[in-house]
Amino acid sequence: FIVAWEHEERIIAGKTSNVVTSLAEADIRDAEHARTLLPLDSKIPTFSELASFWLEHSQARISPSVQEAFDRWFAAGSQEEGLRIRSLENRKRIRPFVRKHANEKVGLIKEDQIKPFIFLKERSPRTHQSQLAQFKSFFNFCVDRGWAMHSPAAKIKKPKTESKSIEYYKLS
Repeated sequence: FIVAWEHEERIIAGKTSNVVTSLAEADIRDAEHARTLLPLDSKIPTFSELASFWLEHSQARISPSVQEAFDRWFAAGSQEEGLRIRSLENRKRIRPFVRKHANEKVGLIKEDQIKPFIFLKERSPRTHQSQLAQFKSFFNFCVDRGWAMHSPAAKIKKPKTESKSIEYYKLS
């Protein structure tokens, strides 16, 4: 009873709100203090925006470069996964992307940075599918090792290919 009464008194005094939250009082005080650190003349970001910003930039600290991640992915294919030579050769298909973004942190790569390397106009839809598969494999490898929060290739849709109808003839 006394705890409920004290809570009601704090609400009346304006020192607390009547909002149900899973945050402890120390978390709330910390959040209020964090807001005082932001400039008053700028738009104050939401906590979701702040969390997204923190996750993205904290990822940069633990992410290897695209080149380092590619080298480890390629080595893992031959050593850990025991891939055939043809499968290893297919992994080399993303090299133009790796060369262009070699020094960038793999955890900060965005979808729009990989699409131009998948959907080249002179390639067929089937080749686009193979290229997309290599990017998905590479970025899933990075996610599995904690180098990226998510795969930028995950939401890219597989291009449709023309299905060829096969006619069967009965031999008599």
